[in-house]
Amino acid sequence: MKYLVNLIYFFFIVLLELVILPNIIFAQNTDVDKPLESGLEELLTLDLEELVVYVASKRQEKINDAPGVVSVISSGEIKRFGANNLHDLLTRLPNVFTFGSEIFRDNVTSIRGQTLTHGDNHVLILFNGRPFRDSHIGGFNNVIYTAFPLEVIERIEMIRGPGSALYGTNAYSGVINIITKTPTKDPGNEITAGYGSNNTFLSSGYLNKQWDDFSFVVSGRFFDSDGWTFRATDGLGTSGSVDYSQKNYGIFAQAKYKDITFSGFSLANTNTNLGFFPRFPASEENLDRKRYFFDAQYSQNLAKNWDASYNFTFNGTENTTDTGPGISYFNYLFESSVRGKIFEKLNVLVGGVFENLNGDLDTKQTPYSSDRFNAYVQIDYKFLERLKLIAGTQINKVQGIDANVSPRFGTILDLSKNFGIKLLYGEAFRSPFAAEQALNASTLKGNPELDPETIRTFDAQLFYSSPKTYFAITYYDSLQKDTITRAARSDGILTFVNMGEVDFEGIEVESKYRPNTQWEFLGSVSYQVNEDQSGQMDVGLVPNFMGKWGVSYNSPSGFSIGLFDSYFGEPAELSGAPKVNPDAESYHWMTLKSSLELRKYFQANTIPNIRLNLFVDNLLDEDVYFPEFNFSSVNTLPSRTGIAIYGSATIKF
Repeated sequence: MKYLVNLIYFFFIVLLELVILPNIIFAQNTDVDKPLESGLEELLTLDLEELVVYVASKRQEKINDAPGVVSVISSGEIKRFGANNLHDLLTRLPNVFTFGSEIFRDNVTSIRGQTLTHGDNHVLILFNGRPFRDSHIGGFNNVIYTAFPLEVIERIEMIRGPGSALYGTNAYSGVINIITKTPTKDPGNEITAGYGSNNTFLSSGYLNKQWDDFSFVVSGRFFDSDGWTFRATDGLGTSGSVDYSQKNYGIFAQAKYKDITFSGFSLANTNTNLGFFPRFPASEENLDRKRYFFDAQYSQNLAKNWDASYNFTFNGTENTTDTGPGISYFNYLFESSVRGKIFEKLNVLVGGVFENLNGDLDTKQTPYSSDRFNAYVQIDYKFLERLKLIAGTQINKVQGIDANVSPRFGTILDLSKNFGIKLLYGEAFRSPFAAEQALNASTLKGNPELDPETIRTFDAQLFYSSPKTYFAITYYDSLQKDTITRAARSDGILTFVNMGEVDFEGIEVESKYRPNTQWEFLGSVSYQVNEDQSGQMDVGLVPNFMGKWGVSYNSPSGFSIGLFDSYFGEPAELSGAPKVNPDAESYHWMTLKSSLELRKYFQANTIPNIRLNLFVDNLLDEDVYFPEFNFSSVNTLPSRTGIAIYGSATIKF
């Protein structure tokens, strides 16, 4: 019966994407209703065909003109559908699956199934276009996903596909660009406090101020929870449980004076983990992670249609445990770029980067240092008004590794006012990190001879856009080479090696429909398969099929409600792992967000501007298990909480 229900669900989503919405498109008037009030969910009321993104070309351009397969989450959608953290938001994007391991909880955002470890090193995170990396394994991102304040996010842009031509290493299977809000003279400040399941306390705030030449934004977040109960059987057959507690806090700030912008954040996360080898009784050792980010930018107008920017970007990481001194590592990046137009229709971007990575490899304080250089160029030419041609490349040189090149090419053809086609080709790479090259632990050794992982991807997309509707269907094929993995040496010690190829292929359907400022409908369907050179299927374990849909209603009287359901198919099964826990099966992850603005509801401007919020996680109370892929000690481990309810109040001033 379960498989029949899932089959019906599959056809329902496909029908929604391919039949119902296109029919609605052509039946609707193209006029967009006026906003309910000035400034209300600005991006949500914006015509969908006018939506602009930055991430694909390092400049603002319409999403249909961007040389990439791009999806966007707006601040209005965050308000309507709600979320506890950034991971909650990202899992709603097309062909995205978020997960973690027994030691790196909530640590991975997998795009197109192109993730093979619990290190988040195949996706590059940007903040306002600036890269956020660590130099140890390139993938300690749990802190970002759980502690970054959501109130300061204006929109999230995501490229599905390679981005190394502009952004270098880690821009491998995708790029996530988090755009923060800019200060306004209109009141927009708010403070939120609440309580929820598992003895959870939460609070957050947002403050902005603008004068003539100076402005600033400050936002903070605090989330402290006793955690959901993790129950499982370990590889020795011992059953046990532990409360998966977590404490997250972070602060973001940005200040701007004329052409100079300073931005940065400090984030911290403390959570219970089971260690690399899950065993009971659990030690309940806390793992503390801190991440620091700072960027200073100077922008300069050079001439008509030409400008330059100069950036210094700092990334810092500290990891400690209850029993050890921990490790720390830091990145320093200098970048300059020049962009402009030639002959009105020819856009040019040229840039160069120097980056230094240094830190400690382990708790023995083994130091390392590495320098990296790269240079990039991208041009696009609008030919005959309907045809856009794109070409670009990046040359990368990592200390101790031969230089490599990551090109991209593309064509965007407007078939009519509303329909268009994108044909894109791009290559990307992921350089080996310090631990992979030089770690000297008793059971795991680094390999200084490692080559970068590489991937090449072809995308073909047909899209439709109008003021009220966006619809796109994309086919992609990716070939990954020189995959970095662990293997045993002749002496039995594990080391890192480059091994073979993995081919990924899939299809993605995405749509959004906004008939007016009250209603929004959105959804996506994706299916991917992958196979390595030996013929093994589903090597990344990520579900092949995903179907996601959401509907929200925002009443003029101040009441809003949003329901979102993400369906994930059954992940691949671990070969040879002891079957001591429930199998990993398909599941629905459904959330519900509702809010009530008291001033609007009672139509009384004399009362405080308070909004009451309710957020329900895992509304269907699904049991979620995922393969224990780190060491395959058991077949699965529980990976998510049961149903959880959170209530909060927001006061705006």
